[in-house]
Amino acid sequence: MPQIPAVESFVKTEFDVVIIGAGTAALPIAAKLSQNPDVHVGVLEAGLKFENDPLIDTPQFIGRSVGNPRYDWAFATVPQEHANGRTVPTPRGKGVGGSTLINYTAWDRASKQEYDAWKLLGEPGGAWGWDALLPYLKASERAPSTLQSRDDSNKEAVGRQGPVQTSYSSIHTDIIALLFKAWNSIGVATNPNPWGGDASGLYFTARSVDADTGKRVSAADAYLTPEIAGRKNLQVLTRAHVTKVLFDSEPDFAGNIVARGVEFAVDGTTFAVNASKEVIICAGAVQTPQILELSGIGNKKLLTDLRIKTLVDLPGVGENIQDHCFTPMQFELKPGIRTFDILRNDPEFLAEQQRIYDSEKKGWLTASDSTVSFNPLRQVVSPGVFTSMLERLEAAIDKDKREGLLTPLQEAQYAIQLDLLRKGEVPSLETFVMSRGYIAPEQGKSYYVLMSGPTQPFGRGSIHIESTDPFKAPLIDPKYGSNAFDVEMHLAGYRLMERLVATQPLKEVTEVRQLPPANVSDDGQVIEFIRAASRTGSHLMGSCALARRELRGVVDNNLRVYGTANLRVADASIIPLSVGCHIQATVYAIGEKAGDLIKQDL
Repeated sequence: MPQIPAVESFVKTEFDVVIIGAGTAALPIAAKLSQNPDVHVGVLEAGLKFENDPLIDTPQFIGRSVGNPRYDWAFATVPQEHANGRTVPTPRGKGVGGSTLINYTAWDRASKQEYDAWKLLGEPGGAWGWDALLPYLKASERAPSTLQSRDDSNKEAVGRQGPVQTSYSSIHTDIIALLFKAWNSIGVATNPNPWGGDASGLYFTARSVDADTGKRVSAADAYLTPEIAGRKNLQVLTRAHVTKVLFDSEPDFAGNIVARGVEFAVDGTTFAVNASKEVIICAGAVQTPQILELSGIGNKKLLTDLRIKTLVDLPGVGENIQDHCFTPMQFELKPGIRTFDILRNDPEFLAEQQRIYDSEKKGWLTASDSTVSFNPLRQVVSPGVFTSMLERLEAAIDKDKREGLLTPLQEAQYAIQLDLLRKGEVPSLETFVMSRGYIAPEQGKSYYVLMSGPTQPFGRGSIHIESTDPFKAPLIDPKYGSNAFDVEMHLAGYRLMERLVATQPLKEVTEVRQLPPANVSDDGQVIEFIRAASRTGSHLMGSCALARRELRGVVDNNLRVYGTANLRVADASIIPLSVGCHIQATVYAIGEKAGDLIKQDL
């Protein structure tokens, strides 16, 4: 808990830059800007700074902190009309390190064409395609030596000197080798270099785990090293809940409003801190639009209804939400197949592994699942089914366009997405395995779970405030299951999982399918299951899109909020179009690039 003198010292400091949030993108920015001793940087974080916490550090304990309000904002969606009215948990990391404290550590990238789409949506000449982002994807990572030696093509694709130490799990459960053989048997090839711009196929993802210490590497571990944290021109204040951005009473000569500071609360007391040059919001896809709206930037109608003075009318704020959503299947294995269930089934083995981890930083507690398969739709379904799905999608888009139901951004996005689908080179479906039981596992038995879902969904949701109370969570409405094509993609993934499990050698070791409990041939019944059981991949993005203002974008190519002189956004909310990967490394790259953009202006 910060002492009052620490808070008073913070607010008395004349900062050049104030950063809201201390997460995945924020800390690379803070580290980069504070390299210059003449630039004073303040960081406000609502959560805590954690040290040597097993629930964060230990790879095998991943997931245990989710839902715990100490580590997780524990948000939830509004009831989802097209997902059986369910309220879906929406984990967001709370603390110095943000969601890198609670995520599943997967470290991968999307395909070249997906990042190039960002450039198409932004202003002309914008440097946000693959070629522009690759140096920043590499800048954050320190790839494991095992990766660099696997294939010569990897050498130019990965970063070797970055602050985020990555590694591969040194232990795999018995199911993994069988799974690879089954995937290969149905025509899905192993990709030796998914980092070079083609992320399709089957492979192990790297993990943000330090192989030497056996611990997760969070953004705090990577970017707030003792040397960086000790800089006199960098201050991080915890337990500081930002309530709004403060602006000068008059706009600048160009008519843009000028951010002059940030209002925040600590233990019920409100404070304000000045920023002479820049304010940067890095609060994530949920809270960044919330802060903007509380500050008077957003849809004028919404703000007027809440009696908030509109400083900039930006109807794109809080819109364009996209997420990766997955449908699960759980299978019971025949006796003798070892999975991570052994840690649940055998207390002596668990105790032994805990001793090994404590003393050597090795063993099963350092391990986690990392097997993924990314597949283009046209490689998953028959040509006839593919053509039929595409025709229905195009007809639905045309109908919505004629009826005026699409935003300008959606029209531009859908044209890109349709082009990618037709070409069939970029993955549109992810399937991954979790080699343990999650749904009512029985003592002494072993399981695995397959999960599949679309990586470039066509559904769009929103996140908006419903009151002026900054401590009340916004309304999170991803509109899961509202787009018919997305549901068909889930169905295609479901049938792909069925096909995979029916293939040797996976078929030989699978005892029974538990979830759902029986083979279902009727597509309608499968869709009912999808609506009842699909769940978020916690990759919310897009709520403050990097796109042209006429498309209802929120930030320009320099990440500056339209209508402002010196307010920027850098986090997952700026991702304009969903990317087919786990977004941790991409958000780090956004922070790395944002740091350079801001340094140029400073």
